[in-house]
Amino acid sequence: MYHLFVSGSDDTWDSDFATLTADRCLKNAEWTAAQLVEEYCQYSREQIALLIQLPAIFAYETGCKRDARLGRVRTIRKHGMNVRVDFQFLEAYPPITNDLLKEMQWDLGIHDAELYRTHWALKDEDLSAALQQAGFPAIPFVDQPLVNIHEHEFQVALSFPGELRGYVESVARQLVRAVGHNSVFYDNFYKSQLAIPNLDTALQAIYRHRSRLIVAFLSQDYASKKWCGIEFRAIREIINEKNNDTVMFVRHDNAAIDGVFSNDGYIDANSHTEAEVAAMIHERVILQRNSARQNH
Repeated sequence: MYHLFVSGSDDTWDSDFATLTADRCLKNAEWTAAQLVEEYCQYSREQIALLIQLPAIFAYETGCKRDARLGRVRTIRKHGMNVRVDFQFLEAYPPITNDLLKEMQWDLGIHDAELYRTHWALKDEDLSAALQQAGFPAIPFVDQPLVNIHEHEFQVALSFPGELRGYVESVARQLVRAVGHNSVFYDNFYKSQLAIPNLDTALQAIYRHRSRLIVAFLSQDYASKKWCGIEFRAIREIINEKNNDTVMFVRHDNAAIDGVFSNDGYIDANSHTEAEVAAMIHERVILQRNSARQNH
């Protein structure tokens, strides 16, 4: 998710705050999806705490002929018919030209008329992935609301060696778009919360007790890595308890892994793209959800 701010005044974003008309902010009529309006846009303290975790594009209406900037919202205060937003740019991040913003409209969920109207919208698209696809650097923070991972329950947790990070990150980001924000445990999404003592215990709790589906990306490197071994102890315990529907293997080679046998089913990563693997993981999530509904 991300914020899209558009202004028709060519100096709005030259300061570090802006005062906006409330009827142009976070409304379904102003291109924010109705579900997002209900979940995030009522200006409650809890919702504001989530909103300020998201990245933001600060753009100008097309007639202003000024580049958009990437940044983040620092505070949001609503008073009567006005909303004040304090913000800061990511100074090291390159500007986004208006022409390029138009080219990226589909990937960013921006409607044709939006770049001709002053407003603030909340978008459910993956801003980081879209910008990287267009050749921009990665956004240095994750574009989803903040949750406490030591209490939160995930739909999917991904276990992998660092050598496969590029492949797995692509799978993770596509999964988030399909399954939902904060549904996928992928370490780079939660760096600050993993910088703790006794990380091994915290990881085992996530994989063993607070993830409905664990996907292990197996390879020769997986077999030899310390942290993969720590995570796989939790996976092995799940297998020993015969909870087979909660584990999924994706193989990158035929390396022997202690606890994985020749008759265990897997997805061949060499025969499937990241998007195809993400789609198959999503299928398993759907099946789990359907089964849970039937059991209730």
